[in-house]
Amino acid sequence: MGEDSEEIKQMKRVVKMAVELALGEIPEDVKEKVEKDWKSGKIKELMREIHKGLKKMDREKLEDLLRGKRVELKTEDTNGQKPEYFTKDYVLSSLLKYLGYDPEREAVKKRRRGKRYYVDYRAKEIYGNWVLIEAEPLHVNLREKEKGINQVDDWMDSETRIGFATNGLNWILHYYKETMDIEEIIELDLTLFFQKIWFGGFIDDEQIKDLFQRLYYYFSKKWIKIAIDEVISAIAIRREEITKKFYKQFIRIVFGMEEKGTGKNIRIEKVGKGLVDYVKAPPNTDDLTKRKFAILFMNRLIFIAFLENINLIPPRALETLYKKWKKSGAPRSFYDEYLKPLFYGVLNTEPENREEHINRVEIFREIPYLNGGLFRMNITDEDQFSITSDELIKEAIDLLEESELTIKGNGGRTLNPDILGYIYEKVINILTTEGRKGLGAYYTPEEITSYIAKNTIEPTVVEKIKKV
Repeated sequence: MGEDSEEIKQMKRVVKMAVELALGEIPEDVKEKVEKDWKSGKIKELMREIHKGLKKMDREKLEDLLRGKRVELKTEDTNGQKPEYFTKDYVLSSLLKYLGYDPEREAVKKRRRGKRYYVDYRAKEIYGNWVLIEAEPLHVNLREKEKGINQVDDWMDSETRIGFATNGLNWILHYYKETMDIEEIIELDLTLFFQKIWFGGFIDDEQIKDLFQRLYYYFSKKWIKIAIDEVISAIAIRREEITKKFYKQFIRIVFGMEEKGTGKNIRIEKVGKGLVDYVKAPPNTDDLTKRKFAILFMNRLIFIAFLENINLIPPRALETLYKKWKKSGAPRSFYDEYLKPLFYGVLNTEPENREEHINRVEIFREIPYLNGGLFRMNITDEDQFSITSDELIKEAIDLLEESELTIKGNGGRTLNPDILGYIYEKVINILTTEGRKGLGAYYTPEEITSYIAKNTIEPTVVEKIKKV
């Protein structure tokens, strides 16, 4: 057989890279690059250069920082420079140069735009995509409000989709997707690398090389876009898997049903009792209304789980309430004792209008009022409905606690609010034998809404901003 064409060779390289990434590995080209630089002394020279700069810092505060303690750096701790400028000059400059950037030429000259601060650097990676880089002082939390990665997110758009923030020790890479939301690609902790620089040889060289491979793959000009594309593809596959798994558990808990068969022969069968079988409702309530109530109940729990994740309400609030109910030995069901007051008396009622018995529950006092429709009474005589199976409710809570629900993407390991659309699309046929047509309801896939937004809404908004 003849030699493969360049196109075939490139396809083979892409397939090989995809396999390596699926296994959590870094592409061989990157490994070889780092190994070569290690043997030639290039990386060790970079480490010596950073060490020389770190020697200008207050030693005690530097060592506390490297040991993971909270430290507040001041000008007197960083050689008379502001901590941000010191970090740029003595830590990040060398690292960014190694990654292919030009810190002097690519620095943003005018940092302030209106009332907002722009990022520190703006560069183009090798395929011509803009990359925003925000540098923070060594001690700053990159997720702090209006700093670090949040500052990068604030400036990303359809024309500038790649951005990362770093304080030297930590690196976070984000990508602005076609769907106009932001995906976190990776958070990389280089503390071990800096410990090696400062404390010396007790840290294995192989660990440092592994860190440098990841740094170069995810953040260098040469590889950053390739890494993002591969991660986004892997995230989509992974997210689809966990979404389907969540859906299967969802219909089992809510309807007592399971999917049977494969491909076009998939059917849903009743295999046990679900929440719908334990809905207590006013006399003459039809089955469709009971199913709607069970779905509404589960959607409320899912939304509360999202609120927990973004710290709008106390973490594991549902689990805490269940334990409190269990310990109390209350004669009423968990739904009547705690969830019903939570839905209507807390989340749907402003604090000053809440009843006295509501305010006696400590965790309720920490939960804000939500000015939305989800916790209003959406079904006729809804206040007379209840769910009598405490065990199934606990199973639903356990599912949500295990599922890592989140607003932002996190490497495909979590579920985002799109899960509600996916479930809605699938359960319509369970709600009514007439399916979507009977309810007059359709769920528009993310790809379609993204296309509409990208080609109609976003250009209009961008044009309006340019005129301001």
